[in-house]
Amino acid sequence: METRVELQIERVAPGGDGVAHVDGLVVFVPRTFPGDRVSARLVRGKEAWAKAVEVEVLVPAATRVASPCTHSQTCGGCPWMGWDVAAQRAAKRELLADLLRRMGRHSEWPEIQVVAGDDLGWRSKAEWLTGAWRAGAVLGYRARGTNDLVEVDDCPILAPRLRDLLLGLKNGTVALPREARSATACLDESATGAVPGASFSAQDRADAPLDVRDADRRVRRMVQGLPLEFPLRGFQQGNAQLLSSLVDRATSGLDGDEVLDLYSGSGLFALPLAARGRAVHGIELDAVAVRTARINALRLGLEGARFTHSDVQVWLSRQARIPEAVLVDPPRAGLGEAVVKQLVRLRPTHIRHVSCDPATLARDAGALVRAGWNCLRIDLLDMFPHTPHMEVVMHLERPQ
Repeated sequence: METRVELQIERVAPGGDGVAHVDGLVVFVPRTFPGDRVSARLVRGKEAWAKAVEVEVLVPAATRVASPCTHSQTCGGCPWMGWDVAAQRAAKRELLADLLRRMGRHSEWPEIQVVAGDDLGWRSKAEWLTGAWRAGAVLGYRARGTNDLVEVDDCPILAPRLRDLLLGLKNGTVALPREARSATACLDESATGAVPGASFSAQDRADAPLDVRDADRRVRRMVQGLPLEFPLRGFQQGNAQLLSSLVDRATSGLDGDEVLDLYSGSGLFALPLAARGRAVHGIELDAVAVRTARINALRLGLEGARFTHSDVQVWLSRQARIPEAVLVDPPRAGLGEAVVKQLVRLRPTHIRHVSCDPATLARDAGALVRAGWNCLRIDLLDMFPHTPHMEVVMHLERPQ
């Protein structure tokens, strides 16, 4: 079924699309906000839902504002650009609360605390596509719904030093190999080149670094007074302003002299805990992240931090006991049933659950609550303004 209809946007879905209803169908409408009235063509899905395309806003919502980005209509990033930031944060809080009730299958959760920073200038890492050359490189992001390059002159969510780097690459004052097809840029406290405080790695069509030395290159970020290093081309938290706040909410008051850090990455949580005198054991499957964490611990003299390269579920299945304090920060797929079962078997007293996906967090936290843990606190960190993404820290405790 394909037809054009008028739709009233009622709310936003977890993925960020606006939601409307027509003729018994749930319709998902990209880049629309509650209160919008739009005209769109519908493309029917397999079930009782449809996707709206060729969307035209007829009557804008009262919460629509002027976009601070001149590329927001074509760039594939920031789908909530042009929506009032306070409304964005209220929607994220409502989305999380709804998922905890429905997918967590539990009705009594603590009030969600929202932690926010600036809505612009926060992004500490970027992936830029490159195209044809003029005086300098043509740089940009993927277009909405395609892999096509949208050239950008500026990006207001970038941290200032990355904006300087973007401009330098575009005007040719910072050299980029002509065979590059993409570039990874990060804030880097150790960088002293053309743009102090920012580093980048250029990749070819196969997404391999053009300089072999970049494959294991690290960048430095200050986290709670610690100069931590992260793989330039590996995972790292993308908000420059709220990074220390995230670490603080995940680690402060975590009882016990020993802490188990599952999915420990490059040591973002383990190393600040070790700096406070805790004995911390990190478990991580990514070999590059484990090597980086070990280098961090050695360089900073944090003898209380050790890191094991292993699949978390496999490692837990081999343990007869674990520390009473456990911090988990799984990927978007969440803990999953197998890891939750191991935690239930081993029964740590304190669990700090960090998550970038509210749906899998709700699923896993709900299972832990039904198994006997109490949820004491929920912090929603708005680390990705102008997008539906969020970071959540949940405090779980099992009664003695």
